[in-house]
Amino acid sequence: MMNYNTLSSHTLLKLIAITLLIALPSSLFAIESPAGIGGIGLHNSYNLGKSIYLRKLACAGCPTDNKNLDSTTAKVLIDKLNGNEKFAGDLRGIKRQSVIVYLTHRYKMS
Repeated sequence: MMNYNTLSSHTLLKLIAITLLIALPSSLFAIESPAGIGGIGLHNSYNLGKSIYLRKLACAGCPTDNKNLDSTTAKVLIDKLNGNEKFAGDLRGIKRQSVIVYLTHRYKMS
């Protein structure tokens, strides 16, 4: 003989779980880009990198002092950012990686 109280509680739990899965935003289940942290995906890394590049690398008196990059000079800049920690030394971690993401995607070097 089947225990209807147990069956109804299992059914109720299943309905609650299904309702929560439907109600929760799909962004909670999204896979993050390795370049992103704390909900920052590739698109936001690109925007952060662009902002940092313009403020810290392409401004007057900054290391590149050149807002008109092409793919060749962007590649040189990426190599400097990857290989020389002293170049633009105030850019570390996610900021440095975001600039690299920006330059890589902006100049289609993927």
